[in-house]
Amino acid sequence: MAEGLPPYRVHELYLFFSERDNTYIDVSETIEIKAKGLQCHVTQFGPEAKMIERVRSWGAETAKEAKEKKGLEMQYAEAFRRIKLFIPEKEEEKQKEIQAEMEA
Repeated sequence: MAEGLPPYRVHELYLFFSERDNTYIDVSETIEIKAKGLQCHVTQFGPEAKMIERVRSWGAETAKEAKEKKGLEMQYAEAFRRIKLFIPEKEEEKQKEIQAEMEA
């Protein structure tokens, strides 16, 4: 407000480790970086942790779930519960136009 800008309204939330996942993100291009980053947390996982194998296995299993539930093709995926909180006016107008076209 001090800068004269309106407050930001969060549009959506992505919840991790939810029992009601409804969104899958393809992480195939970044899975190695994620595993290497986690490998740096020696105090949490230990120096002998095989994070690359663990993260690949977990990501592949999630990708399999994405294919079964949503028909999505990915090598590695992460799952989230996506909750829409607010739809900006421009997006809302676009959705109304699409809905009108579908009904016509």
